[in-house]
Amino acid sequence: MKAQDSPAQRAPGARTLDRAFRALGFPDKRRARFAPTGLPEISAEAMRLVHPRALTKRDANLLASVEHLAVALDSQTVDMTAFRDLAYLYLAVICCGWASDEDLSPGARNAALIGAIGFAGSANAAARVALGVEDQLIALLPASSLDAAVRSLIATVVSGLDASALLRALEPALERARRPTTGRKRRPRAS
Repeated sequence: MKAQDSPAQRAPGARTLDRAFRALGFPDKRRARFAPTGLPEISAEAMRLVHPRALTKRDANLLASVEHLAVALDSQTVDMTAFRDLAYLYLAVICCGWASDEDLSPGARNAALIGAIGFAGSANAAARVALGVEDQLIALLPASSLDAAVRSLIATVVSGLDASALLRALEPALERARRPTTGRKRRPRAS
């Protein structure tokens, strides 16, 4: 993180993310720590660990779309599965972008990859392919700065293997991601 970057400057992205998560019914991160129970909850928890300095316009638009989808889900006037899957895939797209952002710390990038894998694994395979999420995940396979154990789970998502196996594999990865400091990499000051 650059010296002039303060937590207040990161807050708008975090607030937007929190609004989208509340709209989808995920527990509020400010409440007592909760134990994630499924792939979407693990993904949301991992995504919260990233702390992007600011959201790109694309990310902000995708999060706004997630909020709109959540409102439609709440009204129960639409095919709930398709709208939920679309919301999860939008979040996976954001996470893929963060996982590939070399300005983020390795811990933050790993957390983003966990989020991408979990959200992608929570959605319909045909929709994953149609939105290019699988291609974005596959593009992250050669990223040696990312946790090899987490990268190996990309194949699990792409092959469509059991979501419960994916959940069991992501739980310890999330615990590892919670340990290191996440956020922007510190750049050396010019002398």
